[in-house]
Amino acid sequence: MHYIWEIKFGTVDKIKRIILIAIMTFSGVAALPQKYNPEVDSLIRLSSTAADTLCDDLCNTICWKLRNNYPEMAIQYAMKAIKYAESTNDNVQLVKGYSYIGVCHRNLGNYTDALEYYRLGLKKAQELKVADQEAYAYINLGNLYLYQEQYDEAEENLHSGLNLGKKLNDSLILSYCYLNLGRAYLGRNLYEQAEENLEHALEVRTRIHASAGDIAVCKKYLGDIYFARGEIDRAMLRYHECISNEKYLSDIDLQSEIFRKLSQLYYQRQEYDSSEYFGEKSLKLASDIGAKFRIRNAHEILARIHYAKDEFQEAADHYNQVILYNDSVFSEELTEKLFNIQYKAKTYEQEGKISSLERENDLLEENNRLQDRFIMMLAIFLALGVLMLVVLFIMNKKTKRLNRQLHSQHEEIKSKNIELHNRAEEIAQKHAELEQQNEYIDKQRLMLAQQQKQITDSISYAKRIQDALFPDLNELKSFFSDYFILYSPRDVVSGDFYWLHSDEERLIFVVADCTGHGVPGAFMSMLGICALHEITGIGAESNAANILERLRQMVKTLLHQEADKTSMPKDGMDITLAVLDRKERVLEYSGANLPLIYVRNGEEFQLKPNRNPIGVYIKEKPFESQRLTLLDGDMIYMFSDGYASQFGGEFNMKLKMGGFKDIILKNHDKPLQEQRDLLEKYFVEWKGNATQIDDITVIGLKV
Repeated sequence: MHYIWEIKFGTVDKIKRIILIAIMTFSGVAALPQKYNPEVDSLIRLSSTAADTLCDDLCNTICWKLRNNYPEMAIQYAMKAIKYAESTNDNVQLVKGYSYIGVCHRNLGNYTDALEYYRLGLKKAQELKVADQEAYAYINLGNLYLYQEQYDEAEENLHSGLNLGKKLNDSLILSYCYLNLGRAYLGRNLYEQAEENLEHALEVRTRIHASAGDIAVCKKYLGDIYFARGEIDRAMLRYHECISNEKYLSDIDLQSEIFRKLSQLYYQRQEYDSSEYFGEKSLKLASDIGAKFRIRNAHEILARIHYAKDEFQEAADHYNQVILYNDSVFSEELTEKLFNIQYKAKTYEQEGKISSLERENDLLEENNRLQDRFIMMLAIFLALGVLMLVVLFIMNKKTKRLNRQLHSQHEEIKSKNIELHNRAEEIAQKHAELEQQNEYIDKQRLMLAQQQKQITDSISYAKRIQDALFPDLNELKSFFSDYFILYSPRDVVSGDFYWLHSDEERLIFVVADCTGHGVPGAFMSMLGICALHEITGIGAESNAANILERLRQMVKTLLHQEADKTSMPKDGMDITLAVLDRKERVLEYSGANLPLIYVRNGEEFQLKPNRNPIGVYIKEKPFESQRLTLLDGDMIYMFSDGYASQFGGEFNMKLKMGGFKDIILKNHDKPLQEQRDLLEKYFVEWKGNATQIDDITVIGLKV
């Protein structure tokens, strides 16, 4: 078949073709870029024409290659793989599809959706007896729990995966398990165990000739161990080894974290330009994949850098972004679905089909390839000849211009004095413009100060309203011998609140941590206080678990959270609640994500909460009550998570629950006011120059 654009091999046509190539050379015609990369584009074209029995494998392969740079598009191909696998009974590809979707959601920062798909993948692997995919499902679950700092759950899943890897004698599975166990121990500050497991992972991957990117991941987490120990030089060496293979490190989320760590290390050395360079790279990568936690962290280090460089406007801009992303992490409303699993056949054909016209054109190009190469060389020689003529023409014009300049040199010398005078006037004008700019900046600074005062006054008045809703804690002395309270809002008004209700038989006491902080958190706290008043009013509920159940239903009703749990806003609160029986001296406890700690005879104990918030949750479970008979001298501690979550110390890390318990146990036998003062003093020293990141409430009660 011949087309109207087909090139013949006659002499006239050859000359026309040479001229056409020369014109393209000078007009800068370039090849169009691929949509993703040549390998992925080739797989996409192949999947559009392959048999159903191959399409599930192809679509999963495409998903895996797109998971880091194009996670939303990768999800769509995994959903296609699941569809084909179900129709062809391909169990392996079916399980892979669910797991790959979970990985994509994890890269997007959608941890709840990732957890759901990981669990679906595990369930399918167990039902269909696909042992290696069952192991990978455990690894994925462990990895996700690591992101949420739930180390018990992470280690449990990773050990399950490790046992399967040993049975299967699968080195790749073993390397993933050792890697993530190392991360889990690192999160617990168990550096020796962490280093041992990471060295195992590095040894296995080196032995099986794993990719440079997989080996770089091991080195990154070894760098984190040195970072945590304060071995700055060793940490920087490992991080730089990782970014030297940056193009092989396909995990964008991990790359963003490496750049942030390098930015922090250079900041500690006061090398602010290098610190800013790596901070900007971290922010760009995190923004590319929409990882909100990484974006917030990058803005925070960049704000500190600009503040240290006296660039206050830039610092303020980054701090505003930190505030926005802090609230977004806890209370963002999902306004749309991230992907759509329904595809129309017509769209699918249009995206994947290669037209017959393109195939004919490809064949024609292959047949003419040798002659094209010869013609291209002729075109290049022609272009070089034209270029030489242009250069000679330009040189001739330049010679004539130099002759004219020699004749006008005398006049130019005379004009120098005039030019110098004009230059002096320009400098004077620039000076006046700078003065006007400084005056404008001063006015803007004054306007900002006035606006800040108005906002501060409004929030201060809101604090008076919130304080008026808090109870008088002297009522606690009707049951306890003494008490203390450490209450420190992050932003004047607080998302933490405490509340009590007392009658002749019982005393009900609550400490709660609402979603967010500042003004949004304060609104949630007032909602919680009003709901508790209604639930525990005269003749109303007094069972601890039932109170939390009714409170959860009221919050969901008031916030319209009764619809699809996966798409509703996750506003709510964590809470610890104690009902004290005055006659029997029994404490009945129920908690939503917040534990209760008590110290008896110098030993610390903990009543664990239900892992559910007060509000909508994807897998809601009934709240449970626990009873504790109180003895004289017992110390009861109720608190929000703000104290343990604070960053600080030498390496700017979280204090965590373990550090908080150590302080309590060390000082539990001291007078209660002294305990409060010691807690406050330690927090101030730990935080140092860092910003307080959350509201703080700690209440101690002595029986």
